[in-house]
Amino acid sequence: MYRCRSEIEKKLKQVRFVFGKISKFKGRIFVENGIDEETGSYPLLTEISSFLARAHSILQYAQKEAKETGNQ
Repeated sequence: MYRCRSEIEKKLKQVRFVFGKISKFKGRIFVENGIDEETGSYPLLTEISSFLARAHSILQYAQKEAKETGNQ
């Protein structure tokens, strides 16, 4: 999993970055039904999936550490 604190901090920065990208879509969620004209994909869903995956891994690590130290 993570070997040091700097890896966790890097992952947190990634989560914050993705959350910022999601925030940019707030005003455009219903424009063109949320579909990107160039790719035909749903960028908001892609960004949310990315955010959840990154945040989930951090939470798993925190839970594992809490169990190991008895602080859960």
